[in-house]
Amino acid sequence: MAADWIALVPGPLDQDAVTRHLDVAEAGGRVTFAGHVRPREDGVKIAGLHYEHYPAMAVHQMEHLAAELHAKWPIVRLAMVHRTGPVPVGEAAVIIGVACPHRREAFAACEAAIERLKQIVPIWKGPAS
Repeated sequence: MAADWIALVPGPLDQDAVTRHLDVAEAGGRVTFAGHVRPREDGVKIAGLHYEHYPAMAVHQMEHLAAELHAKWPIVRLAMVHRTGPVPVGEAAVIIGVACPHRREAFAACEAAIERLKQIVPIWKGPAS
């Protein structure tokens, strides 16, 4: 969709840019989710995570997911931005943003987006070296 922002980014993610992307008058409900790297992975202290991906397929699956979300909810604007490569503890690895006419559908679509992204998009994480 023209109002979708779907991207794989090798550097820090800009949550303010996602918020600005969702700023559209028709959207009374605007929800963002940011997934940050925690200091422990499976109980082991880490300095960060490294995200590997299959570029063409990852973007294709993100676009497919966007179409699924648009079919189910009245999304006015959508952002799915995932970081690739090394991500230090405390920094965002993924940001999802959804703008809908009302809050309930925005919350539901945002939750569905992150759950499905983790299921179908070929992005793998491991400890950063």
